[in-house]
Amino acid sequence: MRFKITIDGKVFHANMVDNDITKEIEKHLPFKAIYYRYTEHEYYTRLPFKTSDKNCKKETFARKNEIWYFGGWNAFIILFGDCNTSPFGVVK
Repeated sequence: MRFKITIDGKVFHANMVDNDITKEIEKHLPFKAIYYRYTEHEYYTRLPFKTSDKNCKKETFARKNEIWYFGGWNAFIILFGDCNTSPFGVVK
């Protein structure tokens, strides 16, 4: 699954993991979002719809240049720095 993300007029393409989260997000495309910077490793937005990561593989170390989902905030996250999320799990 491949997503097209446009930020400030610049187009990026992301190869997404085929899981329940990306399938749910795909159903709601396109959508507009405002992203916020969080600490020194990520930009995030809360999705404008509810979804669940219940059946998805969660990890506690997220790598830069990847896109992740954090269920605790219903957040779609673009990382520009590596991040240890322990004790919370995130979905790639």
